Amino acid sequence: MGLLRIFVRRPVLTTMLLMAFIVLGVFSYNRMIIELFPNIEFPFVVVTTVYPGASPQEVESQVTKRIEDAVSTIANVKSLQSSSMENISQVFIEFELETDVDLDAIDVKDKVDAIQAEMPENAEEPIIMKFDFSSFPMMEIAVSAPRPLEEVYQVADKVIKERLSRINGVASVDLTGKREREIRVEVDPERLRAYSLSLYDVMGVLAGENLNIPAGHITRGPGEITLRMVGEVSSPDELGDLRLPIRSGGSIPLSEVADILDTTEELRESSTYNGQPVIGLSINKRSDGNTVLVAREVYKALDELARIIDPDIEVEITSNSATFTEESVAGVLQNILIGIMLTAILLLVFLHDWRQTIVAAIAMPASVVATFLLMEGSGFSLNVMTLMALGISIGTLVTNSIVVIENISRLVHDGMDPHEAAVRGTGEVGVAVMASTLTNIVVFTPIAFMSGIIGRFFIQFGLTVVYATIFSIVVSFTIVPMLAARLVRPKP
Repeated sequence: MGLLRIFVRRPVLTTMLLMAFIVLGVFSYNRMIIELFPNIEFPFVVVTTVYPGASPQEVESQVTKRIEDAVSTIANVKSLQSSSMENISQVFIEFELETDVDLDAIDVKDKVDAIQAEMPENAEEPIIMKFDFSSFPMMEIAVSAPRPLEEVYQVADKVIKERLSRINGVASVDLTGKREREIRVEVDPERLRAYSLSLYDVMGVLAGENLNIPAGHITRGPGEITLRMVGEVSSPDELGDLRLPIRSGGSIPLSEVADILDTTEELRESSTYNGQPVIGLSINKRSDGNTVLVAREVYKALDELARIIDPDIEVEITSNSATFTEESVAGVLQNILIGIMLTAILLLVFLHDWRQTIVAAIAMPASVVATFLLMEGSGFSLNVMTLMALGISIGTLVTNSIVVIENISRLVHDGMDPHEAAVRGTGEVGVAVMASTLTNIVVFTPIAFMSGIIGRFFIQFGLTVVYATIFSIVVSFTIVPMLAARLVRPKP
């Protein structure tokens, strides 16, 4: 009773308490990440290895089996599956749900690195990735121009990608449809046979002659000179001048048995937009990046690039998940506001008292805004699950306030002083309000701690309802009695 009397008798203190919750809630709201669904880390790690030119059987025996044997000894591995295709090996590792997937990925990398010496010479370095929803591109961009695609790729890679990669919240910018420069050595088999040479002879010369080798150092007095044997070619013509030793004695230039072509790599993937070949850029945000803010920064960066790049280069955004995310979150927020307004209208219809309606109408949004404080402190984001939880909580928020207001109103109408009625009326129903609110907390707390993958989705949902319910109790025992003491009047 003593604490209730302080809140009722000191409106400035109570109002400042309310304003503190609202200001901190608004501040937390502005800091929260906006995304469609909660950022869930699944305990899956994928090891992908490219083995060019290998059949599925060779990939299985020389790559996949060795990786499986290495990672199977890691602790907390739940299941192990693999796929061996032409040129590609993929090993899918599922860990126990309670483990830290970041540490699991490190363990996998250590095991795979330990068997690198056993892998085929032509196999590329294995790529180890966690399964992450945020790793999917949030925005796709098409770059085109009425010029060779190789030139468009250079602009996209050196200018556009470099600028977009510097945006805060962007994890990576990947290019598709690219065709990088390639020096191709096309060997003529007839010429090789004429000189009694094989393809291995050509490969040996290319590997042994086209490189730079450190050759130690020379110490002269207090100084030291570093020596290097420079043999790496800098142009296709130099490559054609490399000498091939022949069995009859002497040597011939490489250009005698092969054509040296300065061209682009073989087209293995392409990007098209409106039926035209383009260079595609896929923007991936960090797991802690704000989808909407990153998208806005991308638009700003593209406006800056439009003033730098040539006018004939067109940069178009082909897909933007931030738009759907922003519209979805805005739609849920709008539904919450509509729910608050409709609840206030219904209260006015049934209570027949605009003063009591005002008290309840202030209590509902105050509790919702204050909830953002605990949500941000728990690392939650603004997503469909958390906002849906706030929408569900509206009924609980208004129920506590109505019970308190109605009891205060009854005592005022019986002739009691409004200030005393606010203190006594709140105290009389305090236990009942606490009991009904705690039942709500008891129901939704277990939902937040469900086991399995589903529990990862519902932890933010359940705890958001709990946080909103806690603030509804605080508001019902502070702001509501203070306002009721000054707005509720006896019926004439």
